[in-house]
This record gives sequence, C-alpha cells and structure tokens, in this order.
Amino acid sequence: MARIINNAGLELIKSFEKCELTVYADQGGKPTIGWGHLVTDDDNLSIGNVITQEDADNMLLDDLSDAYDAIAKYVTSELNDNQYSALVSLVFNVGIGPLEGGVGRKLAAKDYPGAASQFLLWVHVRTPEGVEIISMGLVNRRKAEVALFLKT
Repeated sequence: MARIINNAGLELIKSFEKCELTVYADQGGKPTIGWGHLVTDDDNLSIGNVITQEDADNMLLDDLSDAYDAIAKYVTSELNDNQYSALVSLVFNVGIGPLEGGVGRKLAAKDYPGAASQFLLWVHVRTPEGVEIISMGLVNRRKAEVALFLKT
C-alpha cells in the first residue's frame, strides 16, 4: 500500500491553507482555489469561478499524490510518519525544490536535524511586481512543519 500523509500532517496543511471555494489570486498573484490548489489550464477555471467543498477536498487529495510521488522519487532514507507528513506539507506548498536541494542532501546523509533546519529556507514569495519578500505566513508554516518533522 502506498504511503500517505498522517492526520497531524493533513491538519497542519489545512491550518495554513484556508479553503476557498472561489478562485482568487494568492499573495504571489497566482490563481488558487480549494486548499491551496494552483489553478492550471487543465482545471478550466479562472478568477471568480466557484467549486464545491467536495471538489476542493478531491483537489487536495490529488495534489498530495504529487507530493507522495516526489518524496518516493527523491528520498531513500527511512522516515517516520511525522517526518514523512512534514515533507508532504513542504512539497505540497513549494514543490520539489527542497528535495533536490538541502533537505534532500541532508536526508540522504541521514542528518535529520539538518534536514529540518533546511525547511526554514523556504519562506520567500515573489509579489506580482516581481519583488521577493519573506512571508511571515510561510515562516510560521515552516516552523510548524519542523516541529512535526522532529516529533517522534
């Protein structure tokens, strides 16, 4: 059976991803809906379109499967359920960059505290004007992910 996020990880994601049933522009200007789902051309949605809660929940499950696949591809070290779920949250939020970079290198070396510290580098967003800023929301999310990652 394929590995999935635990309840603590799912609740962490939901605590930082407000569920919006109407397409809106996120702080980086990207069209977003549901539990932080970035709208693509395949979704056939645009700013102002509305979906159901069931649609939003299904989008979240679909989006998490991408994170599961990325972790399976990039991480070979053993992870407990909390470590795995914290990684799912991170990858769901920012993509595979951390796995290709410092988080992945530290995990390959089985340096779990070092991997946790690398989460804290992923706190920047680019404004619609192209300015890179630190997002306090991402700082708080990364701290919560680190706490879950380090929880035994």
